[in-house]
Amino acid sequence: MKLKNVCILILAIIVISCANPQPPPGGPKDYTRPDVVESYPKNSTLNFSDKKITLKFNKYMNKSEVIENVFISPDVPLGFDWSGKELTIEFKEDLQENTTYTLSLGTNYSDYYARNKPAEGYSLIFSTGNIIDKGQIIGKLFGDKTDGAYIFCYNLSILDKDTLNICTTKPHYFTQVGSNGRFKIQALKDGEYRVFAITDLYSNRLYDAQTDDFGAFTEDIKLSKDSIPFV
Repeated sequence: MKLKNVCILILAIIVISCANPQPPPGGPKDYTRPDVVESYPKNSTLNFSDKKITLKFNKYMNKSEVIENVFISPDVPLGFDWSGKELTIEFKEDLQENTTYTLSLGTNYSDYYARNKPAEGYSLIFSTGNIIDKGQIIGKLFGDKTDGAYIFCYNLSILDKDTLNICTTKPHYFTQVGSNGRFKIQALKDGEYRVFAITDLYSNRLYDAQTDDFGAFTEDIKLSKDSIPFV
């Protein structure tokens, strides 16, 4: 009988130690939005040559939701590993030389306890060379429900703008709109761009005509050195 009690006690300790941490009961409701408070590398890092980057959050996160909202342009296969509030993102292939990369975190994710969502997307910009492309398009999406919509951005300098089909061509750059409707696309080369707002319900980076809501800016956007158009 004594041995049986000892085994039950050990089992209970194991179960308790493996449980998810829980917030204390009672107290005011948590309205703090999740945010990235630290990153490696730092924003605007040059000559980056590592195989991974890290993001540290201010709260414990819904891990799978965060992973589903991580994007990188130009595209690279990614792997993910969590440790507490810190997410490590590993590059599965070598990065291109002398290239500016933008790691984007969308807005369709929440913290673990209170289910709060971020107000707007997050971007980490770094370069494998000694120059970072500085062109930006900053804007705001208006509508009944903008939260979670995507902004697709196409570089018309390397496309035939008269035959561009967003049903079959994926955007060169994209980001996700937050609850405040604001968005920012950064690290763009000089050139001409076309911008669309797409709900992208299938998360396939394409416009599905029978499924997605759609909007377009009224004109193409031309970027020259250090220009920051607001759309």
